[in-house]
Amino acid sequence: MLICFLSVLACLLTLAGFWGQAHWLLDLSSHFRLQYLLGLVLCSLLLTLKGRLHLALTLLPFVLINLALVLRCYLGLPELGEPGLPSLRVASLNLWISNQDYPAVTRFLEAEQPDVLLLMEFTHAWEAELESVLATYPYQLNAARGDYSGMGLYSRVPLLEAEVLPPVAGLTPWLKARLVWEGRPLLLLGSHPPAPRSAESSAQRNVQLAAMASYLVQQAEPVLVLGDLNITDWSPYFQVLLRQAKLRDSRWGRGLQTSWPAFLPAPLRIAIDHALVSPGVLVRQRRLGPRVGSDHLPVLLELVLPGAG
Repeated sequence: MLICFLSVLACLLTLAGFWGQAHWLLDLSSHFRLQYLLGLVLCSLLLTLKGRLHLALTLLPFVLINLALVLRCYLGLPELGEPGLPSLRVASLNLWISNQDYPAVTRFLEAEQPDVLLLMEFTHAWEAELESVLATYPYQLNAARGDYSGMGLYSRVPLLEAEVLPPVAGLTPWLKARLVWEGRPLLLLGSHPPAPRSAESSAQRNVQLAAMASYLVQQAEPVLVLGDLNITDWSPYFQVLLRQAKLRDSRWGRGLQTSWPAFLPAPLRIAIDHALVSPGVLVRQRRLGPRVGSDHLPVLLELVLPGAG
C-alpha cells in the first residue's frame, strides 16, 4: 500500500512541475526531477519483485519524463575553446549566514585563487574574518550586510562601472560590473533572489529574475550571470530567463552538479547555484568545490572569451 501511495505521489508531482506558473507550490514541485526519477525506479523495482508487473509498467512514462529532463544536463559537448586561449577563473559561493567555519572558506579561497569571486550571504563578520584573503583582490565591490542579502564581488581583473543595483523585489540587491579580460569585454551580474518559502517570496524571486532578463536583453556584450538563484533549471521561470536573456546553463554537457543542501549526498541535492553565459562565452571547465561549512557548495568556472589575448 505504501509503495502504491508513493508511486502515485511521485507521478502527480512529476506532472505538477510543468504548471509551475499557475501556483508557487506547483513551481516548488518542479525542482526535484532527479528525486522523482530515483523514487519511481525504486517503486517500479519493488512492485516487480512483488509480482505486480502491470503496476510497475504504468510508472514507465513518468520514469521516462523525469529521465529525459535529467539527461538534458548530460547531453551535448561542452564548448571548450582553443587550447591556447587564456581562461578566466571564476568562483561563486553562498557563505550561509549561519556558517562560522571561517578557516575552511579561507583555505578554499587560498587554494583556488579565482580571478573573480562572488560571495553571497556576505555579512560584516565574514568581511572581517576574510579580510586577509580578500585584501589580495585590488578591485572590490562590497555590499556586506547584517542579513542574508549581503554580497561581495572581488576581482583581479579591473571592474568597470561596478555598482550595487537596488532591489527589484524583496530585500536582495544585485551586483553589476563590466570587466575587460584579455581585450574582450564581459558583463557580470551577481544575484541572490529570495528563497521561495512562501507565495510572497516566490513572487519576489520571479520578479527579480524577470528584471534581470529585461536588463540583459538590452546589453550587447558577452554576459556572465552568477549566484544562488534559488531555482533549478526545471522551473518554467528559469526557462523564461534563459530564453528571454539568450543565456545557456554552464552545466550543459557536464551533469547536474547538485549544490544544495551540501550536507546531503549528491542524488538528494538540487542545483540552485548557477553560472549562466551568453553565446559569446565558452566554458572550459565547470565544477563544484568542497564543503566549506556552508549549506551550499562553491561553483568554480574557467571561461574563455573568443578573440581574447
